[in-house]
Amino acid sequence: FAGGADSMLLEGAASYVLTEEQALLVNFLAGFIACSVSVTLTYPVDTIKTRLQAKDFKRDERETFWDLYKGLGPSLATICPSASAFVAASFYLKKIVLSMPFMNPEWTVLASVLA
Repeated sequence: FAGGADSMLLEGAASYVLTEEQALLVNFLAGFIACSVSVTLTYPVDTIKTRLQAKDFKRDERETFWDLYKGLGPSLATICPSASAFVAASFYLKKIVLSMPFMNPEWTVLASVLA
């Protein structure tokens, strides 16, 4: 969302400001979902690339498209927690940097870099 989790608008509520813990959780879950979707969509391409690079790979004629997703679970379990922690931490640090007295609210790009 454009304004981040802190300025989230909900249906039926004029405006709803999340607590710091809720915003952190929302950002953590958003990072987890984004990582899960990204890894799931690109996993077959990565599997094909890896198989083409293997010297002794022999294609099985009975193999289906869904066989390209073998090993997706462990990949998701190792990649997504760190990606979601990164997203949550960067939003939290960006909020801290923007709250510094010398920072101008229009400098969100600089705050993102500093975070």
